[in-house]
Amino acid sequence: MVHVQEHRLEMAKAFAVEAVIDGAREDVLARVLAGDRNEGASVVIAAAASAKAQEQAITLATIRGRVSFFGGLPMTAPCAFVNSNLIHYRELSISGAYGSMPRLRNIPESAPPPFRRHRQSCRGRK
Repeated sequence: MVHVQEHRLEMAKAFAVEAVIDGAREDVLARVLAGDRNEGASVVIAAAASAKAQEQAITLATIRGRVSFFGGLPMTAPCAFVNSNLIHYRELSISGAYGSMPRLRNIPESAPPPFRRHRQSCRGRK
């Protein structure tokens, strides 16, 4: 897990992550390569609204690695530099993810159960 805020890095240590890397103080690429037999990461999730994080995610991915952009960029600066040679020669798969739930907009009430919306009040529950 890479982050630049110390309190977030401390929180990450409570989970079973392989490594906690301070992106503000350490060479992220060197740490990832050192801890991964100089191969890079098979899965990289850029979950920050940062072009640098997205650019770095592509650099950190190994051959045939998967990269997910979970954090969108601001509308005022929506572009990140993408080294298309890394994508091509490493055969990377890059995808975007928005939210952690399936989109349930405009789904009719007549839709089958996995797609049907349910509203339930939490008031009065213990």
